Amino acid sequence: MKKRARWQAEELGKRILEISRDELYLEMRFLDASFHTLVYQKMLSTFLAGTDGEKLYFHPNFLIQVYQQNPVLVNRLYLHLIFHCIFQHLWTKEKFREEDWDLACDIAVESIIDSLKNPSVIRIISDIRKECYEWLSKKQKVLTAERIYHILWNCPIEKEKLEQWRKEFTVDDHSFWKTKQKEDTNTDSNLSSLVNNHWKKLGQLMKTNLETFIKRAGDCKGTLELLLSIQYREREKYSAFLRQFAVWKEELHSDEEEFDLGFYTFGLSHYGNLPLIESLEYREEKKIEEFAIVLDTSGSCPEDVVKRFLSETYSILKSRESFFKKMKIHLIQCDATVQSHTIITSKEELDLFMKEVTIKGMGGTDFCPAFEYLDRLREDGIITKLKGLLYFTDGYGKFPEKRPPYETAFLLYQEDHFNGTLPSWAIQFILDDEVLEVNRKVETDEY
Repeated sequence: MKKRARWQAEELGKRILEISRDELYLEMRFLDASFHTLVYQKMLSTFLAGTDGEKLYFHPNFLIQVYQQNPVLVNRLYLHLIFHCIFQHLWTKEKFREEDWDLACDIAVESIIDSLKNPSVIRIISDIRKECYEWLSKKQKVLTAERIYHILWNCPIEKEKLEQWRKEFTVDDHSFWKTKQKEDTNTDSNLSSLVNNHWKKLGQLMKTNLETFIKRAGDCKGTLELLLSIQYREREKYSAFLRQFAVWKEELHSDEEEFDLGFYTFGLSHYGNLPLIESLEYREEKKIEEFAIVLDTSGSCPEDVVKRFLSETYSILKSRESFFKKMKIHLIQCDATVQSHTIITSKEELDLFMKEVTIKGMGGTDFCPAFEYLDRLREDGIITKLKGLLYFTDGYGKFPEKRPPYETAFLLYQEDHFNGTLPSWAIQFILDDEVLEVNRKVETDEY
């Protein structure tokens, strides 16, 4: 009897999940393939439900109780698990502190679901959630799991408040994430990558569906498109991007690649210390000769973010391969007016600048003064070979109407800025989180 009762509970749990999946599908067909990916499996070791990207594990009694309470809660649970997979939360867990990453992922997913207007997932948003969303939105316009994590990591929050949020936003069991990673390490290391890549394809398909033929995505359509564009955009390394501002020029040093060692050694062996060929004393290389970096030091651009960008740029520029021996970097700080201008002509000066740098400004934002200032420097002959300008900013400000006579790139530290207002002549580059979070690495030996 007990065995039959357990079997019936399991079958009823699977049936509940099928009903939930079908109901969600009718309103969210852009998730068609995702809804048919997870295989249902009973798991008595959990009191909730969870996923490892392949299976949806559930405790039958838990599902039955939740469904009896309110079928909408099961729909939200199902969608919650799907979004964890779509946004790759399972496969980036090892980069972060576990408990904060779990909370950040749950808040990110629940905020998306709470923004949906579909009847199948609508619920009353509690005061705790409203307070949490408002607090986070003041610090980040778009709430991705990574951004929420870094807010939690850097901003002091009362322990009681944090525990309150964990209780409010915990929906599923994340232990299956860790279990799956452990299994993959001990058995087939390629399995996790295959599952990850499958969900990446589903995420890109969902993004395409939202951009093209889906019209019933509700009011969340724009938010989902933005979040997916952040998750699945093509990422270019910042160091590679900097090389777009390089120029070809001959520099005096031995060119070993063009040197034929055979003729050289043949001459030495046959004619006694008389090589038949000498190495070339010059070589044409593509390096950076002169360009400008403008730092947006307005009040809307946090000082710690400016310093992290400067630190990452410094680590790239100080490499010997990046610059000619005669180089010139113009480091300009500007909010509504130009606050400072430092000219760097050597690695030693760059080192000194980084040791003594002080961020000046924190006023309003206007991009025009920096361009006007550079124009005056060019007219006065202080700048003669300006290849390009890198403008690090949060994106809020007034742009010049006229195109400058040099390449200009606006480096954004957040994906959601500009909203299409960037001038047609400007290059837009979104800085990867790894660039701006270099000083926020978690010490793994603490856990």
